[in-house]
Amino acid sequence: MVHVGRWAKMGLRILALPVSVLLLLFALLDLFIDVAPYYSHAVEHNLELVESEDPAVRIRATETLLDLAERLRERGDSAMALEIYRGLWDRSADADRRHVRCGAIRGLAHVLGPAAVDDLASAIAGDDGQVRACAIAAAAEVPGEDVTRVWVRRLDGADAALEPVIVLILGRRGGPAAAEAILGALGSDRPAVRRAAIAAAVGLGSPKAVGPLVALLASEDEAERSAAEEALARLGGPGTNAALAEHLASSGPAVRERLVEALLARAATGQVPAIAPCLDDASADVQRAACRALAVLGGEGQAAALLGLLVRTGDAGVREGAEAALAAIAHRSDASGFTRQVLGAMPGAGADARAALVRLLAEAPTPAGLEAVRSALEDTDARVRESAIRALGTWPAESATDGLLGVARSGETEKERILAVRALVQQAGRPGRAAADAVALYRQALNAAERPQEKRLALAGLAGVPAPAALALAMDVMTAGSLREEAAAAVIAVAEGIAADHPAEVRQAMEAVLGVVKSDRLRERAERLRQRLGRPRS
Repeated sequence: MVHVGRWAKMGLRILALPVSVLLLLFALLDLFIDVAPYYSHAVEHNLELVESEDPAVRIRATETLLDLAERLRERGDSAMALEIYRGLWDRSADADRRHVRCGAIRGLAHVLGPAAVDDLASAIAGDDGQVRACAIAAAAEVPGEDVTRVWVRRLDGADAALEPVIVLILGRRGGPAAAEAILGALGSDRPAVRRAAIAAAVGLGSPKAVGPLVALLASEDEAERSAAEEALARLGGPGTNAALAEHLASSGPAVRERLVEALLARAATGQVPAIAPCLDDASADVQRAACRALAVLGGEGQAAALLGLLVRTGDAGVREGAEAALAAIAHRSDASGFTRQVLGAMPGAGADARAALVRLLAEAPTPAGLEAVRSALEDTDARVRESAIRALGTWPAESATDGLLGVARSGETEKERILAVRALVQQAGRPGRAAADAVALYRQALNAAERPQEKRLALAGLAGVPAPAALALAMDVMTAGSLREEAAAAVIAVAEGIAADHPAEVRQAMEAVLGVVKSDRLRERAERLRQRLGRPRS
């Protein structure tokens, strides 16, 4: 073995080499001599340079040491790597060196494994937030169930500030020991620990967390309740949905409501049979939650129960929730079957319920439903009649307009007459309707309308019908002097759409417009269209 003394100066001179080259050189030398002293000299020298007043020297020395320590650790030389990490930690207390401490604490965690807990706990308890975050991340990433068990033991007796952090670390680590500790922390008498445990429980992926989290849904702390509900919505693992549903029967109203919301958030379609009985709950809040859930998760099989709730409830909010759920289910059901169920609920229903049932018939239109809606125009209650008028306005059948004109002209109330005119306008503008039929409906609406608002609405719809009959109707309204400017706008809009095929009629219409309108914008459009058509041929 060659004495190393005379090589010391040479060893120090080669420290400026890249670490990869330095390690290769040491590996070759190791074939002939003991190179450990050279590593030691390299580390000692660079640690001295870490405290240099020259920033460039400090940075170069730090990078060299971190790189060397990483490579030594990967090669199994933990003792030398540990010396580097501790040296860097001790020499980097200044705030502008926190990034070095972050690298050092991570290295210590990986080198020491279970033995690094004290160092990590000390770093976590420090004042520097960045170093603290790095220490928490390092504690979470070092592998091994033995490391986890050390943290679990450290949890017992930890101070108030460290205990919730350890729970979060265990949540990131996972594993059997961590899971048991987190489940226990959910029952802690410290709010901060419970909140940390709630967050950590999401990652467990086990239905074992359901019970403790459900218990926290009854917490007096609103933030804690919300956190527990969110955790239940996100908790993974087979059997979790069933475990949640099992608690519905044994929980209080407030908890049942949140459990239903959690099942909805989880899209737990398999638990619809457990949610449906909540429609019969004594709590209106639970009933509304069940309606919200079934609107998304339910199907035709739940329509009867929802209809029963809609008919019997005296709570307007519950009725609205049941109606919304049924409207959603209607689009996922056979229309004829759904209509039969709605019609079956009609006898004995109160006025509010009948109005809702009429609206539901429009969600799954059938001939039988249309007949029932027409009959509802003669209902003794104005609310039901109004619902029928609105339903006919959206009904996708040509014959849906039957009866609307009569209501528009002689409905019992002004509101009904207004609604009927608007329904005629809606039907006139229904996609696919023939131009002649559309113009006829717009004419009926214009003749029946008592207010300028509905006349304007009809003219706006008429403007979109590219047909000579529409042009003639708009001209009639303009000539009559009522809503002259609005009618002129409709005349121009129709004319622009048919000018190529009906130039004579359009030219004559534009001359009429220019003779009556005052709006500069409308006059400009009319003049531009007239000039485009040119002079009439003799």
